[in-house]
Amino acid sequence: MRHKPTTTSTMKRILAPLAFVIFSALLIVSCKKNNGEMTDNPGVAKKMLNVAYGIDSLQKMDIYLPAGRSVTSTKVLAVVHGGSWNTGDKKDLQFVVDSLQKYLPDYAIFNINYRLATSTGGNVFPTQENDVKAAIQFIYNNRDAYACNTDKTAILGQSAGGQLAMLAAYTNKTPVKFKSVVNISGVANFAELLAYFTAVDPNTAIKLTLLLGGTPASNAPGYAAASPLTHITPQSPPTLIFHGTTDVVVPFTQSSSLAAALNTKGVKNTLVTFQGVGHDFLVSPLAVASTLLNTVNFLNNNNQ
Repeated sequence: MRHKPTTTSTMKRILAPLAFVIFSALLIVSCKKNNGEMTDNPGVAKKMLNVAYGIDSLQKMDIYLPAGRSVTSTKVLAVVHGGSWNTGDKKDLQFVVDSLQKYLPDYAIFNINYRLATSTGGNVFPTQENDVKAAIQFIYNNRDAYACNTDKTAILGQSAGGQLAMLAAYTNKTPVKFKSVVNISGVANFAELLAYFTAVDPNTAIKLTLLLGGTPASNAPGYAAASPLTHITPQSPPTLIFHGTTDVVVPFTQSSSLAAALNTKGVKNTLVTFQGVGHDFLVSPLAVASTLLNTVNFLNNNNQ
């Protein structure tokens, strides 16, 4: 049987769909980044929840990318929740993230979870510190995909998260060197904190020794390494500190001693005190407003 010759128009009808499929496949491949995610339209804001930066179920972050972002103009803010290193979740600071999105429209915000210490001795320190550093590394690795400038990175943390934020800010030199850090009622000196709880709450003191693998006498290097105050140098980034004067969870002296140490090293810092207020002052609308206003002004002045 003789086959009818294929005409030019017939060939076009056959090849056109095939060309479209090939082009689409190439476009998808070209849009892939090193984390396997599609490049998005930078003109549109995007929210990505529970993005994994590690293999553990707690190594997740929520990502908020602003509209109009770019690798040159969009700054980075990492947010770290508190909870005594053994509880808490990134959702605890969601109201802070929501507010900062409004007042810092040129920021990509990354709200970080980390592995929590357990009552049986699992995930002891520095697990939490290492997770925050891993999260920062992940952000850096994907800076092009997220269209943000990690050369302009700040970090904010509350309570245990304040300690973790300061550790990252004071010890990280590469690949991200922080421009500024915001510490809300965070621990600066673990040896002093243990002495305080040994006197007023022995059960909490025991939990601290479990977290840090001993006492200052048996594990002095561990206590020093976990204490942000130990790592302050003249090159440390500007630091904004918030603390209530009647805090019985993290005593106010943690922040007053921190500010004194920063002053000694010539590091720019501001200590905002809330008179007669305890640890969880962010439940007060006035305290929240003051914290947000001071934070926005501080970041605008120092994260350049």
